[in-house]
Amino acid sequence: PAILNSLCFTATAPNSSVKLQRHGAKWTIPVLEYSLNGTVWNQYVIGLTINLVNPGDRVYFRGDNDYLCLDGQNRVSFVLDGEISASGNIMSLLSKDLADKPLTDYTFNYLFAFCDALTTAPELPATTLANHCYSSMFYDCSGLKTPPELPAVMLAEGCYMSMFSGSGITTAPVLPAESIAPQCYRRMFERCI
Repeated sequence: PAILNSLCFTATAPNSSVKLQRHGAKWTIPVLEYSLNGTVWNQYVIGLTINLVNPGDRVYFRGDNDYLCLDGQNRVSFVLDGEISASGNIMSLLSKDLADKPLTDYTFNYLFAFCDALTTAPELPATTLANHCYSSMFYDCSGLKTPPELPAVMLAEGCYMSMFSGSGITTAPVLPAESIAPQCYRRMFERCI
């Protein structure tokens, strides 16, 4: 079912919430859908807060986009409050049927930065990354204790830079890269206690 592959946020504490916010100048905002039950999908409007009142309440996201970030300044990011576990495939934000799309520069840059409420990360299955993919993705996510698997073997400039900086992770993921570029992994675990 589509919901099994969609990015999912599950409240693990009462009165949690999820929203996407926009950063930077005016640019074409990604087209996203959300569902509270995995059956009925609605167009998501950037800035809409989705309340997850009870533990176990969920919201699913999916889309058909070529990018979520134009660069480090023009992007969207999640704002999470309460205590929230993420699951599912992050690639569903780019393709709701998980069609194989190449990642563009800055894909998922700062996507969850400053989300103290995030306790688990979604799947990051891409094996070939573009410039600055995943950079600062979980920056200052103090509630995140376990990093996701990082299966990428072909890296481009700036990939993973500051990805877990200031997060709460207690172990490092396996880094199986076969090809890297300048700035890869730079400050990836900076300020990780």
